[in-house]
Amino acid sequence: MDKELLKELLEIFPNKILKDFTNKINLKKELKKRLEKEITDDISIKQFLINNYNFIDSHSSPYDYSIIKILSECYEQNGNYRRKIFEQIENVKRQTIEQKLKKTLKKQIILDWEIEELNDLEKKVFFKLIETKKFEIENEEMFFFIFQNGKECLILVYDKNNRRYKAIINQNNDYIQKLIYNHFHKYYENDFSNIEYLKKINNNGCVQVKSKDLKESPNKKKMSSCEYIEFLGFKYINPNKLYNDNKILEILKRNVYPGTEKDVYIPTDSKDADLLRKLGFRSDDGIENFVTKFGFIYHIRDSHLRILKTLSKFSNNDKEIYLSKKGNFYNKLYQNASKKNLSLENYIKSLGFIKIEDKSKIAKINSEEIDAYYNELKIQREITNCQLDKKSIEFIENIENNLETIEKINEKEALIKQRLTQGLFRKNLLERKCKCEICDIEDESFLIASHIKPWSASNNQEKTDINNGFLFCPNHDKLFDNGYISFENDGKLKISEKLTNKNIKQFNLDKNIRIIIKDEVKKYLEYHRAECFKDK
Repeated sequence: MDKELLKELLEIFPNKILKDFTNKINLKKELKKRLEKEITDDISIKQFLINNYNFIDSHSSPYDYSIIKILSECYEQNGNYRRKIFEQIENVKRQTIEQKLKKTLKKQIILDWEIEELNDLEKKVFFKLIETKKFEIENEEMFFFIFQNGKECLILVYDKNNRRYKAIINQNNDYIQKLIYNHFHKYYENDFSNIEYLKKINNNGCVQVKSKDLKESPNKKKMSSCEYIEFLGFKYINPNKLYNDNKILEILKRNVYPGTEKDVYIPTDSKDADLLRKLGFRSDDGIENFVTKFGFIYHIRDSHLRILKTLSKFSNNDKEIYLSKKGNFYNKLYQNASKKNLSLENYIKSLGFIKIEDKSKIAKINSEEIDAYYNELKIQREITNCQLDKKSIEFIENIENNLETIEKINEKEALIKQRLTQGLFRKNLLERKCKCEICDIEDESFLIASHIKPWSASNNQEKTDINNGFLFCPNHDKLFDNGYISFENDGKLKISEKLTNKNIKQFNLDKNIRIIIKDEVKKYLEYHRAECFKDK
């Protein structure tokens, strides 16, 4: 084909795309005749242009045989090019993908997809992918893909405006070398994420990590934990192998229930319980038998221990106890007895105590005292579980008098401080006014001490300032804490527009509700309205 003829064709079909081919070619009768003279085989003019001069059918775009072959042979396992090219770009249904692929490989059409240089827009996308450790991106101008097979990389770009594919396959190309330098030839996106995570927890290049803490990737699936960690550039330390008998005894001792010597309670969702379960499984024991081997008694719930301690506290020397038929503790005993199909008397007897009806034998104690002690045991256990050393105990004894002078503290002390200051904060609020600010519920078992300016945003003084708090029932505490309600400085209730009329009615809210606001509270409310309240 002479240059003039090709030039005329490109004027009619820019970018070699044969759009509306039949109508356009029939209007150019002279051109059509010249093309027919060029054809020696029994094929159409359209197919002739596609086969010999790399024109593209607008309805069924052919693919560069050489690039598709490389993708098919070298990047099929990890690159998943079928999904990216056929489904994402061409929007081809899965059932027709293999048919299009076979045609491409059979016809061996060369469309010169291969390039050595990217334009300015493509360069920006390329360096953004490297920076974010991503392998593909789509914007208004293009699709940009990076393929890897463990040894090499391939870049594929689809220009949306010109409907043109571009590919860089030369491994000596500067862009490919840049990818290899940044390990794109062997890592996937989740591998990069795992490396960032391991950098944060490593100790001189060594990491003690569980497989479940790392994101899944094709590399991780085909390797053991040790092999995968070393593949990412770190030395692996098996979490279980660090725990000898002395370490296990340390775990059990720090979880001994307050006031007992051998009774161990470990919350099932804690790291200690998770570790003991794994160690027990490794030694073909369940967690109960595993703990028993070390001379301790494992309890799956702490309520049983709390019941025993409460009974001991309020019984006489003969282990006799009188219980009035009301209160949370009595109800708990009754529920446990019912579950075991026992009478309350026999259930208490099974615990080693005797329920008596003559209250004159026991010092006068009301049900509120028993309930308060039973509930307080849970808080005590959690504080004890922090493993208080001498420094921590001194810290606790002085906390109420020295909150303003507390300097930076370590993580353990911070946990203790939070537990104690929150307990002190609630105690002071209850003494001020023992009822919900909105619905007037007075049972302190259902009252929550809510910070107006959140704990995380408050300084040491603000965390225990009684003016920075309200008492709410659970529902209204949740609404206030999440910014669905607040108060104006004059005490008028402020309701978020995000709550529907149905929500407002269900939560017993009313815009006419007004509470008393002291001047010292207003600065905290101003913060809550500005930073926490949901306007729209």
